[in-house]
Amino acid sequence: MVTMEMLVLAWSQAPVADQLNIALQVLVSVLLGAVVGIERRRADKPAGTRTHALVAGAAALTTGVSISAVESFGAGDPTRGIHAVITGIGFLGAGAILHPRSGDQSPTGLTTAASVFYTACIGISVAAGYTLTAILGTCISFALLRLVGMWRHRHDDKPIGG
Repeated sequence: MVTMEMLVLAWSQAPVADQLNIALQVLVSVLLGAVVGIERRRADKPAGTRTHALVAGAAALTTGVSISAVESFGAGDPTRGIHAVITGIGFLGAGAILHPRSGDQSPTGLTTAASVFYTACIGISVAAGYTLTAILGTCISFALLRLVGMWRHRHDDKPIGG
């Protein structure tokens, strides 16, 4: 089992190259998260550029440090950091979803919660070494949010069947 003493020791003895690699992963994740956030901000949604960039960066930092700590000690489970990120994002996403008091309306904020979760996964992917996958995933999410948003904007104002 990894103790706090072991973590402190790892921080003080972690090779500079490893720390710089994690910092670079965080930077790439922040940039990719910002791309998704820019699209959400353009759509005037509450979670925008800063939120998405911070979520991606935090996910990459947590994942990168978890992987590095396990490699340093030769014991432990690097996925525990990923589990912590997913749990935290669940709380953040739940706060983004609003349920109207009226029974006639659908909940709002589902896409915001999903995009925040997706952005965390982008950060995890970068830190796990899947940077190309994260870049492609960012492009896919950006295109999906933009294209579906444009389609809904054009078709929501028209009556059904017209």
